[in-house]
Amino acid sequence: AEFAEKIVTNDFPSDGLVLLMDEIAYGESLGRTAKFPRNAMAFKWEDEIAETVLEEVEWSASRTGLINPVAVFEPVELEGTTVSRASVHNVSIVEQLALGVGDHIQVYKANMIIP
Repeated sequence: AEFAEKIVTNDFPSDGLVLLMDEIAYGESLGRTAKFPRNAMAFKWEDEIAETVLEEVEWSASRTGLINPVAVFEPVELEGTTVSRASVHNVSIVEQLALGVGDHIQVYKANMIIP
């Protein structure tokens, strides 16, 4: 909680924190798992969530040529910026959620960056 409170005073965005052992030789002696060093721990902040109303779903071509749905909604403040559009990632999510104009939706910035 202490780090999460201090992070908002920084001049740069941060999506988490990595704690690393101060004793380098001991930390290195701990070795690694298949993916990560054992002398460090990573933490991610919880995403800020806002509720808004869906105004429309647009379709946008990605850089790879795929057509992806984009939710357009009443603007909300998230992580210090005004957001009114967000990727829905693919058509199956639109179908699964049965999204329609006028629906109340929750939006967030993944890792404080991408809405």
